[in-house]
Amino acid sequence: MRLCIVSETWSPDINGVAHTLSRLSYELNRQGVPVDVIRPRPRSAGNATGINRELQVQRLALPGYTDVQVGLVRPVTLRRFWRQHRPDIIYVATQGPLGWAARQAARQLNIPLVAAGTPTLTTTVKIMASIGWPRPHAATCATSITAVT
Repeated sequence: MRLCIVSETWSPDINGVAHTLSRLSYELNRQGVPVDVIRPRPRSAGNATGINRELQVQRLALPGYTDVQVGLVRPVTLRRFWRQHRPDIIYVATQGPLGWAARQAARQLNIPLVAAGTPTLTTTVKIMASIGWPRPHAATCATSITAVT
């Protein structure tokens, strides 16, 4: 099985989501599950550890929330990456523009998609809506499975 994690945050970001995903990918790799990651390019150069492959996309700070970075990518870029390194399942860990693009690309390639929501999902949706992002919750609404913690 091959898993691809799509997230707006990853190490070296310091937050619970980044830490949890880093641990998850490390443990899965340790058990022989290849993990690919798609994330915004970090502020300080470097690659994620404990993963198989990585695609870094353009990042953008949200107006008024400069600590929050979102990933900007066209679905065609994700489709190209996934055609070369097709995952068995895609895990969308955050619901921003990157998650939206991943949802569209996964649907076009018929790859199962799982999304997660956290207590901060409501805040994320409000922030995204305040800057005009259309239907910020849609990344979780059109998945095979949605997990809320």
